[in-house]
Amino acid sequence: MPFFQEVIITENVTLNYFSILLAALAYILFGILWYSPLLFGNRFIKYEDEQRYQEKPASLFCAYLGEVVISLIISSGLAFFIALSGVGAYGGMVLAFLVWICFVATTHFSVVLWSRKTGNFYIHSGFTFLGFILMGLTLGWLN
Repeated sequence: MPFFQEVIITENVTLNYFSILLAALAYILFGILWYSPLLFGNRFIKYEDEQRYQEKPASLFCAYLGEVVISLIISSGLAFFIALSGVGAYGGMVLAFLVWICFVATTHFSVVLWSRKTGNFYIHSGFTFLGFILMGLTLGWLN
């Protein structure tokens, strides 16, 4: 028995590209609402360097474009895990929570431990938590 064996885990997994796009769009729209002055935008800017948000439109365009790419990557990864496990909406939310708590929340908290700055930790973590749950719900529902 060789040490490295080929493991095929994607044999019967198909991804719903419409649900991936819809989940990414939901995540982006939720982020726009979350970081708007209606919710946490003013508090977020209070803890950040305000001059950073008075940038040129070209750099803002790159930031938004990057966020679209990131949202599609997150949505694709969650879609893969949800399709692989064959769960529905509730299971999609559970998987999204597990991915968030194991990878995202721990990474965010690691930054807090080393920088000793908690300013936007709760705002960012709250957004990613609810955003992942929203994506898991959308992807599981349309799986």
